[in-house]
Amino acid sequence: MVFPRATLGHIPIAIGCMLSSGCPGESPPVAPAAPTTAPRATAPPDATHAPDTQSPSATASVAASNIPPGSGDYSAVLALATRYKNAELSFAQLQEQILARRLPPHKLGDAYLMIPVPKPPPGSHFDPRMMPKDWEGSWGEVAMSFWLGKLTRAEYDKLHRRAHPDCVHE
Repeated sequence: MVFPRATLGHIPIAIGCMLSSGCPGESPPVAPAAPTTAPRATAPPDATHAPDTQSPSATASVAASNIPPGSGDYSAVLALATRYKNAELSFAQLQEQILARRLPPHKLGDAYLMIPVPKPPPGSHFDPRMMPKDWEGSWGEVAMSFWLGKLTRAEYDKLHRRAHPDCVHE
């Protein structure tokens, strides 16, 4: 049995109400800021014979292959966060590209995305790379990058404040 990172299981009503009111309405995200740095230069094509692992499309392909079957798709955001973690993007570039995706708050509120999931009982399979399908197309895609260690909590919070300024931030 596979347990996703979070489930809609038995959330006490008080917590559920608190979390669902975390992002009032669905106001549009703040427009991304202009890039603060120029794109990095790349080596000429004949400079190396190794496969291209640094281009955005190569990183996206690797990110997609690391998401297990049955998971929601968060490969685009994971690829951006991976490029940032590998110092291929500055934080400003990461922020610009994530904000350009215009990911809305999760329907239960973005605070819901930050609830740690207890490990399942012994003998049960747990894959932390599994993302619930209801997180797809929402801020849950960015939360998965945090849960997989591609973003620190401070980086995640900074991105979240820019994307959803009306959400309750802890």
